[in-house]
Amino acid sequence: MEEALVAAKADYINMAIPVKSILKKTFLIFGIYFVLSILFVVIAGFIAFKQGFKLLASENVDEIKANIPRVEKSLSLLKTSYTFVVWTQFLPFVGDYTRDLGKIIDAFEAALVGGQMGLVGDIDGISGQLNIVMDKLTSINPDKYSSGYRGKYQSIIGGLNVIKSIPYFMGMDAPRNFLILFQNDKELRPTGGFMTAYSIMRVDKGKFSPIASEDIYNLDAKYKPTVPAPEPLIKYIKGPYVLSQNLRLRDMNWSPDFGSSMINFTTAASDAGAPEIDGIIAG
Repeated sequence: MEEALVAAKADYINMAIPVKSILKKTFLIFGIYFVLSILFVVIAGFIAFKQGFKLLASENVDEIKANIPRVEKSLSLLKTSYTFVVWTQFLPFVGDYTRDLGKIIDAFEAALVGGQMGLVGDIDGISGQLNIVMDKLTSINPDKYSSGYRGKYQSIIGGLNVIKSIPYFMGMDAPRNFLILFQNDKELRPTGGFMTAYSIMRVDKGKFSPIASEDIYNLDAKYKPTVPAPEPLIKYIKGPYVLSQNLRLRDMNWSPDFGSSMINFTTAASDAGAPEIDGIIAG
């Protein structure tokens, strides 16, 4: 009986040694796989994003067209490398970062497709792809990253918001009128200078056409002032305020808040017979 127990114990020990060895090898292989996968993603990501930003910075259309296939190939390599680590999205701590990487890759791909649409003038297509880019990037929480990356993230989002507005400013869905104000910085006013003249430009599906252009005094002459002028204008500008202390249209940019000043100005300009304005450019 005792000999049988000793033999069983020996068999158990002999069996345990291979199991431990197998486990060690398994963890070693898994560790090597994981490290190589991460390295693969990092290298592929570095190449893809470097080429992507280089493409974005290029101003030569022919060069852009020539380099798009190269960027597509790098993006494909990045997507392939991501499949090796996608399972880590279910792990605690690292899962969020893996999911963020997937969103960035999707945004990158949508941006590339949108850029190709832009080369052929497909404005609607660009808008759709930009929506995908914005949806993917805005779903990322930047707070878990360093301040440097958060700053870059906010810059990218801000830039995308500007780009996303391009179809609106180009009048792709409907014609739009833009008011161009010319300000004289030698006669200071809070928004940059005295408004000396203006032009109104219509944009319809990317085509620009002038509607009106004249001296500010001509428009001001059609305006009937009803709002009391600020005391400093009455005291120092005098001129028309000797006869009437109501604010003239040409002085509507009295507030340093450009938005507030322009709301006041466009309201007054509309009362004076100017067409409806969709946006203002002041210089």
